[in-house]
Amino acid sequence: MKTIVFSDSHLDAKFNKNKFLFLKDLISSADKVIINGDFWDSYFCSFEDFLTSEWKELFPLLKSKEAVYLFGNHDRKTDIDDRCLVFCNKYGYEFEMGWKGKTLHIEHGNRFYQTFTEKTPWLRNNRTLLTLISYPFNLVEFFNAHYFKNIMTKKTDAEMQEAIFNKEKNKNFKLNTIYICGHTHYPQVNFNKGYINDGYIQYGLAHYLIIDEGNIELVKTKY
Repeated sequence: MKTIVFSDSHLDAKFNKNKFLFLKDLISSADKVIINGDFWDSYFCSFEDFLTSEWKELFPLLKSKEAVYLFGNHDRKTDIDDRCLVFCNKYGYEFEMGWKGKTLHIEHGNRFYQTFTEKTPWLRNNRTLLTLISYPFNLVEFFNAHYFKNIMTKKTDAEMQEAIFNKEKNKNFKLNTIYICGHTHYPQVNFNKGYINDGYIQYGLAHYLIIDEGNIELVKTKY
C-alpha cells in the first residue's frame, strides 16, 4: 500500500501545464493520496473558479485514489463547501493512520503556527493588495528555494515545531506519535523528534512523502 502525502501546491486560476503533468503522474503512482492543506489558493482564486479550472482534470484521478483532503490556511474550511467531494472521499482538519506501532498525525500546521496574513484578516480579504504584495514575496521565495536551500523558512518551521511539542501550547499532544505537517515550506524528516514536513510543490520544485509499511521517504525533485 503506497500512500502519497503532499501539500502547498497552491493551485489557482492560472494553469501550469508542467505542474499539472507532475501532479497527474504523482497521483497516478499512489494507492492512496493525502492532500495536506493549501491544495488550492483562496487568496487568489475563488472555490468556484478552482472547481471549473483546468485543474479539474485531476479530480477523478484523486477520487480513484480515495483522497483525503485536509484544510490549510490558504484553503480554509470557510472557503469550501461539500463540492470538494468531487476530488476527495474525505475531508477535515487532520488525519491519523498507524505505522510501525506508531500513530502518524497529519495536518497542515497552521493551527500550530499562524502566518502574517492569518493574523491580519483585513489583508487576507483584500485580493488586489495581496496580488501586489505577492510579486516581491514570490520572488524572494523563489530565490530562497532555489539558491538558499529554504534557509529563510527554517526558523518558521522551528517555531511551529516548538508549538507542536510544547504540551502547554498543544493541549492535544500525543506520545508515540509522528507529526506530519506542511505549511512552512521547509521539507525535512526528523524521526528522533517525531516530526516530518512534507514541503511544497511550487517554483518548479516538488517535495512529497511516500509512506508504505516499511518506510517513510521524503522525495525532493523538480517539475
